[in-house]
Amino acid sequence: MDKMMVMGGKGGVGKTTVTVNLALTLAARGYEVGIIDADIHGPDVPKMLGIEDEHPEVSVGRISPVFIPMV
Repeated sequence: MDKMMVMGGKGGVGKTTVTVNLALTLAARGYEVGIIDADIHGPDVPKMLGIEDEHPEVSVGRISPVFIPMV
């Protein structure tokens, strides 16, 4: 599987919860996983992963991701 998207038009239906749990499960099984939280008004993925104080590095034409070590 190359790409997967979790989306929906209504708020509060569990998209972020499903996304984070799916990503953590796949990562624990050895898959490389990336999450893009496109909610510009209130992204909750950083909060759910405990990385609210982390920010991606931004340079000309490039955004470097925030990496989360699997424990």
